[in-house]
This record gives sequence, structure tokens and C-alpha cells, in this order.
Amino acid sequence: YFEKCTLRDLGLRIQLGHPRTITCPIVKRGHIDFVVIHVNGIHLVDVDFCDCPGSLDHFEQLLDVGWWPSSPLEPQTATTFPLLRLFHNLNLQGCIPATDFYRALEQLHNGDGLVQLPDHLQQFMLTVREWRHIRMAKRAGRGNDPNGMNATAQGELAIPCQSCPHPNINLPQGWESAPSNTRRWLYGLLLQEDANFKQKNRLHSTDGRDPALGPGWATFVAEELYFTHLSNYVDQEEVGCLAVHISDISLICSN
Repeated sequence: YFEKCTLRDLGLRIQLGHPRTITCPIVKRGHIDFVVIHVNGIHLVDVDFCDCPGSLDHFEQLLDVGWWPSSPLEPQTATTFPLLRLFHNLNLQGCIPATDFYRALEQLHNGDGLVQLPDHLQQFMLTVREWRHIRMAKRAGRGNDPNGMNATAQGELAIPCQSCPHPNINLPQGWESAPSNTRRWLYGLLLQEDANFKQKNRLHSTDGRDPALGPGWATFVAEELYFTHLSNYVDQEEVGCLAVHISDISLICSN
């Protein structure tokens, strides 16, 4: 009969930091349970980092072969670039959550459930967050700035909405003088935000434990600027909402 085994069981070790035809003279072995998440499943692999003088950091050696490390310090998990591209497109086009996608990878690698796989869902979600952030900055050309990504201005990564009205772009001539009783409403800008009530119920972490990768770089303003703006309206009286008031009265009467 046939017994299932991996390339790791057969003694395969992946050497980083050198071309494939060159053997590294000074090897530093990676974590004993190094995990690589790929399009065909979740794999335990043996990794050897190059520790020669002048060698790249370990996370840079992983990036050099198309593996995105979950941490720049002593990485123990990596996600391949093809998998990140696949999930990014499936998540945007098919609305597939990260949890379901990761569980599907577990099924691909261990459909019978006989092998106990390490759970690296949190590392995968962190990697996806970093991948999207870097891709967004790359599309905006931030890598070409001599001052680096930290010189990104507020809102610089935001992409203008093509369906929103933009003067001299997609609005007809004389739109300002359109009569109000005709089609003037077509030229108005409507802004709204859908609340994520489940997320609102969660305890907000601190910036030290969960820092923003690009505060205010896209569509949402930086937190400090937001709180500064709110401080100017602390004493402002709230506007009463008749609909909410009637709803509260109906609820009281029904009880």
C-alpha cells in the first residue's frame, strides 16, 4: 500500500539567499515548524536562511522568492504571492471571507481531517492586510518617491469615484444653472457610510497594539485629525430626530 508523505519527510530543505545552483556556506536553519501557505494547501517546510556576511535579513530573503512573511522578526509563517493575488481577487469579486478561504485551503491539504494542521489564520489575515496596503501604495506610485511611503499626503491613495459628479470631467456645460425643478438633482453629490454594527461592538484596541498602516492616506481621515475636529463641537446641541422620537414612544406604549 502507499503511505502519504511530504517532501519534507523525504529530506527536502529550501535554501534562501542564493541562486539555486549555489550552496550557501553559512546556513542558519529556520523555525522547525515553518509554515508556507500556498494555493494548494498549507505546508510544513524546512527552510535554510543565508547567514553569510552582508546577507539580506530573513524577511527580505523570503520576499526575494515570492513568500510574504507574517513578521519581519524571526518569521515562522509565509504566504506565497500567487495565493495573495488569488485571494485578493476572489475577495473583491466573489466576496469570499478570509476565514472561509483559509478553511478551504485546509480542506485541500487535509480533506480527511487525519492530519493535525497548525492554525495560522491570524497570520494569514495579517499578511493580507499588509499585502493590500503595499499594493495600494504601489498603484499610487509611492515607491517612486525619494522620501518613501511615509511622505504620503492625506487622501493621496484615494481613487476618485468615476460615477460621482466632477466638474469639467463628466458634467455637462452649464450644469450650475440647471433649473431646480428639472434634472438638477443629477448633479448633486451624495455621501453616506454604512455602519458595521458588529465591529462597533468590539473593544477598540490602542494604536500601539494595532497601529494603522496608512492613517488618513485613503478615504478615511486620520484619527488625530478626526478627534481634533470633534473637539470643536463638544458643546453643540444635538438635533432632535422626530422619527426616532416617535419610534421610542411606540416602543414604550407597546410594552
